[in-house]
Amino acid sequence: MSRLFAFLIAAAAAGATWLKQKDPEHMRLGEQARKLEGGAYVRLPDGITHYEVGGPDSGARVLLVHGFSVPAYIWDSTFTALTNAGYRVARYDTYGRGWSDRPETTY
Repeated sequence: MSRLFAFLIAAAAAGATWLKQKDPEHMRLGEQARKLEGGAYVRLPDGITHYEVGGPDSGARVLLVHGFSVPAYIWDSTFTALTNAGYRVARYDTYGRGWSDRPETTY
């Protein structure tokens, strides 16, 4: 029974390691990958952050911030509707999401 338990623990640890390596939220993003995605990027104290701004400079300003687990693309239709309506709209990916860096820090 103890061998079975040890095997199950080892298998679970190996599976967790594999999942973490394959999880796109943990991948390192390079300049080439970001060029393909588009948008704009700014270097902040903890890493690079992806953002997008649209609409006329004279429009009323709106900032769209995504929730806990979904990147800025969640705002695609809202971003388009607001910019088409004449608003100046900004959205960004928080650290650990979308095309922003994933620093090893407490979120």
